[in-house]
Amino acid sequence: MIKSADFVSVLLKLKLSPFLMVPCSLFKHAANWMIEKKVPLIITPNEAHAMGFAIGSYSASNTLPVIFLQNSGLNNIANAQTSLNLLYKVPVLLIVSWRGEKPEAPEHNIMGASLKKFFKVLQIPYEVLAEKNWQAQIKKMTAKAKKNKTPVAVVVRKGFFEKENVSLNDNAKKYSLSRLEAIATIKKKYLNKAVFISTNGHPSRDSFSVSPSPDFYMMGSMGHAFSMGAGASWYLKKSDSKLKTVVFDGDGGCLMHLGSLALIGIDEVKRSNLIYIVLDNEAYESTGSQPCLSAKVDLVTVAKGLGFVQAYKADSKNSLENILKKLKPGLAAFILVKVNRKKDKTPRVSDHYTCEQVERRFKNNIKKLK
Repeated sequence: MIKSADFVSVLLKLKLSPFLMVPCSLFKHAANWMIEKKVPLIITPNEAHAMGFAIGSYSASNTLPVIFLQNSGLNNIANAQTSLNLLYKVPVLLIVSWRGEKPEAPEHNIMGASLKKFFKVLQIPYEVLAEKNWQAQIKKMTAKAKKNKTPVAVVVRKGFFEKENVSLNDNAKKYSLSRLEAIATIKKKYLNKAVFISTNGHPSRDSFSVSPSPDFYMMGSMGHAFSMGAGASWYLKKSDSKLKTVVFDGDGGCLMHLGSLALIGIDEVKRSNLIYIVLDNEAYESTGSQPCLSAKVDLVTVAKGLGFVQAYKADSKNSLENILKKLKPGLAAFILVKVNRKKDKTPRVSDHYTCEQVERRFKNNIKKLK
């Protein structure tokens, strides 16, 4: 395994800048080491945002930028790669984690098995880093990027980085409510009166732990929870159903495709019984609690500006309960719930149901309740 200090030292000696990242658990030790040591690291909400930032930085400075991203993030950079980088000849060094190289959680397996094909389609030269000569490989690919004016990639396998004794600051003293407690409070009020959609990672695991009801538990596709909720609530509104649609999203998921909230401009969505909950612990908890930009963004004001008439912020169980009591039916609501990073041991939904079973149960539940 490779020490984070050694890895970052090579990047710095090559005078690469800036370092951009959308967190992945395979980068956890390196990312947290960089944050603790105050190595400049820009964490962006979306891989496409990182690519755009990198293109602007390179075009202004002529310095080769670096983007750390999970292999699933190649889907997000595809448009920039094919209509910006390749056309304008802008090089970037991509450091890509290989989730799903061997079968694991279902959301990683398709991209994991197809990674090399994706590089070929996107015209990204790559090398899989080996512990014996990874320094030479990075230098080689960096030189290729600069010479050919094109993005290149080096691939990091699971277990590449050595474990670091780093623990990022918790926010338990800042917020009293945990994510699990917030979800339990909401589910207690709306169970059997609503259908639930929960984003990937811990929100789905916590929701399933609170009540293994037939919800749509997302096991991947980060950033699409609100769009799915908008589609479900649109259908229920068109069907004259009084059933509510409750979406549990995270701060990172909300920011990843923030533009999707503009779907509130669709009249049947705005006047539906959609309740969009953003559980904000100001961090990417699943990947090691790297800081999220949600701490510096007023999401309630953003929601109001996009058209949510009911937009509120809760930072305790009492304030959350009071907000739920005053919600008006027939008008979509946005609730930002500030939560701490208390880690509860909750089960993976994929250990109990396949993705197809999750979708089927959700669909049948709508038929039953509406």
